[in-house]
Amino acid sequence: MDWQNILEWDESNLDDIRTIGFSYLKQGHYSYATNCFKALVTLNPNNPYDNQTLGSLYLQEKKYMLALEYLDKSISLNPKSYLAILNRSRVLFSLGYINQGLAQARALVKCDNKQISSSASALIAAYL
Repeated sequence: MDWQNILEWDESNLDDIRTIGFSYLKQGHYSYATNCFKALVTLNPNNPYDNQTLGSLYLQEKKYMLALEYLDKSISLNPKSYLAILNRSRVLFSLGYINQGLAQARALVKCDNKQISSSASALIAAYL
């Protein structure tokens, strides 16, 4: 069902929800932020950024299978979403899939984004 069209919402309405969600996230109110991003993904399921953020929130809440679902969706929509890949490797480690987590983290060590590459290196060091 295309809720965005049914509600006759445009991108500015989604941006408002996103802003509220990030405000809750910055304040550490993860359950409220999660609800905002769940709404965004319902309204626009093919937004890689919102799927990534929802997956990352589920990771923070230790809801690993849900995190994996939304991070996988984000990566399928944007294969160069390095933060989603990094968080996916964190989920894999948390679920006990060490070899798979290491493989993904090692691929990110060569990433041009220094913050991602250094986080991946630190993650690898923590699990070796």
